[in-house]
Amino acid sequence: MSDRCGPVENLPLVLAGPILRRVQPTAVTVWLALRHPQAVTLKVCATYVNDLNQLGTTLGQNTQETVRLAECLHIVAITTFVETALEPGQLYAYNLEFSPLEDV
Repeated sequence: MSDRCGPVENLPLVLAGPILRRVQPTAVTVWLALRHPQAVTLKVCATYVNDLNQLGTTLGQNTQETVRLAECLHIVAITTFVETALEPGQLYAYNLEFSPLEDV
């Protein structure tokens, strides 16, 4: 992928975020601003299970493509629905995975 971002070409992929936008008992929404178009996968998991920082059981996941706002600014607000309702007072984790898309 050629970089047409000029002076921002040395910036990281993630320009802003992730920001936890909303948490409900059955859904989690995370927002990001990225430098390149991506398919972003959000996984919501049970808490860490040991000191190796391994995630627990995946409770839900979803993939969403970014929306282009400018040549080097792509945003996404991704919502993942969970199979089991999230409980107040419990710790949960999330993980984001990125897959490049062609910039059209």
